This record gives sequence, C-alpha cells and structure tokens, in this order.
Amino acid sequence: MSESRHQILSLAQIEIQVTDLQQSLEFYIDKLGLTCHYQTEEVALLNIEAVNLLVVEVEAETVTPSEYLIICLQVKDIFATYQRLLDLHLEFTQAPHCVSRVSDMSVWQAFTNDPDGHVIGLQSQL
Repeated sequence: MSESRHQILSLAQIEIQVTDLQQSLEFYIDKLGLTCHYQTEEVALLNIEAVNLLVVEVEAETVTPSEYLIICLQVKDIFATYQRLLDLHLEFTQAPHCVSRVSDMSVWQAFTNDPDGHVIGLQSQL
C-alpha cells in the first residue's frame, strides 16, 4: 500500500453515552483505574494510553448499549486484575478464558458491564 497523507494513523477517541456520569466515573476510574483528563457536569475525558474515552451523560431513554461494541482493555495480568475487581465487588459476565492460541502465545479475555450495560473486556497475552 502506498503512503498517503489521508492514511488513518490510529484510533483517537471512543464516545459512550451514560445515564449517571458520577456512577460511571466510579466504575472507570475507581475500579478500572483509568485517568481523567477533564470533567464537566455532563462530560468526562478519560485516557487509555493513546486513546481517549469520552463519557457523556445523556437522558436515560437515549442510552442503548450495543451488543456489537466491546471496549476491550489490555491488562498485564488478567488473573490478578480479575481477582482485584472481584474484590471490589465487580460482577463479570465471563471469567478469564482462552480465546486464541498461536504457537507459544495465548490470548485470554474476561467480560463485565459498566453501569449502563456497555460491554467491557479485559485482555491479556500469556
């Protein structure tokens, strides 16, 4: 493929809509450990490495979590992270399990939901 000035360089931001910003920030910051760059009464910009997660509070009737959108977060040790989140009383829809094996590497994932039902995955390569 030839280089082009129109080439997409990276994923910059994902926006999710929530019904209660404070409750969502407790989930994303206090439990998952994301960093908040700024916050207003209705919006918070969280950071995951080079990607921003824009969390926007809207009316409850307009929030419809998609079963097709999964925010998957890379973690160093999926088993330790899973246990830490269980200790914080976070419920999981799927415990850590192997989803792929390629030669000497395997990919493990676990899934939970944020307060509005958005699917959040944790992933680790072992």
